[in-house]
Amino acid sequence: WIQGITKIKTESAFSQKFPHTIFFAEEVLKNTQMRNLLPFKNAKGYTFSKLVNGIFPKNKEFYVIGRDGVSHTLEFENYLSQAVLIYDEGKYHMKSVQMPAGMWVNDIAAIIVDSKAIIFNNQFDNIQQITELLAITSYPKTVTAKSTNSAQKISIDVPFSSAQWQDVIKFSW
Repeated sequence: WIQGITKIKTESAFSQKFPHTIFFAEEVLKNTQMRNLLPFKNAKGYTFSKLVNGIFPKNKEFYVIGRDGVSHTLEFENYLSQAVLIYDEGKYHMKSVQMPAGMWVNDIAAIIVDSKAIIFNNQFDNIQQITELLAITSYPKTVTAKSTNSAQKISIDVPFSSAQWQDVIKFSW
């Protein structure tokens, strides 16, 4: 169903830069109202732009990964400027009228641009699971977690359900 192919590029998680600053999507979207996402019927959620605005420059390639490991490298203007994040039973699915349905990412887990990432922490119990999905073999024992009012060191072994992670917007190492 894809026509006019000019280039095919293959990648793996190993060829991607590892993000050193990671934002939690749920915290970024916390004060944003969920809305109907036309032209998709019976779909509620957020626009992709609402999530990434202020975190990533839009002139970069976005590496989008589903929880099942399916991933795409996508340009914002050609594929993502009209993309939406449809919320369904605790998961987010990315769709866009700019790309074929076969490229839509179900159960989205992470979006990476250069050394920053946005993760959907409802997809992960802890940092270890993030490193497994991204095939990261070397990482520190602690991260600096930042909320609106404070920053603290947290061990990577502490589960995201712990009170230490409550209200954390991003973490870095």
